[in-house]
Amino acid sequence: MAPINSIFIPYVSNHWTPELIASTLYENGIAKTSSIKIYKNIILESSVNSVEVKILEWMDTELAYNLIVELLKGDGYGTIYLSDEEFWKIYTTPNNIELLFNDRPNITSFSLTFYDQLDYMIGELIEDDLNMDEIEDELKVNGYYSEEDISSNQNQDYLYEQIGNHLCFV
Repeated sequence: MAPINSIFIPYVSNHWTPELIASTLYENGIAKTSSIKIYKNIILESSVNSVEVKILEWMDTELAYNLIVELLKGDGYGTIYLSDEEFWKIYTTPNNIELLFNDRPNITSFSLTFYDQLDYMIGELIEDDLNMDEIEDELKVNGYYSEEDISSNQNQDYLYEQIGNHLCFV
């Protein structure tokens, strides 16, 4: 298969920053990016942008492989599902893409350090989640709550208050 070095997403909601796009592609096991160009979509005014993503490295995942196959075969586009309500249709980047837009794009570049920082933050989130499990277990052992307590909202509020108090005094 011929390598795909960049992808084009014609419709991206304007709340997506280059950093958020790059981290989403990375965290979903699709690709690491070297740069992202955001073009103002003058046809649809300010609600969406068009995005060109330069690929630094495709991830070694089934999702990335299937996306590459979709881009190279069939209709020539792939779909990335972000949630039940949001998805991106992606295409290989057309030649002379700059000619499609009237103004200069906003370009953001990424280095491997960006992905190292993402890995670190993801690791910290996992560690924080594990710490919360330990605190909940300790509160259970000390009789602050039981499994039945967790099911009611009133008791959940109490649980969070107790966890907050525990964190303040540890």
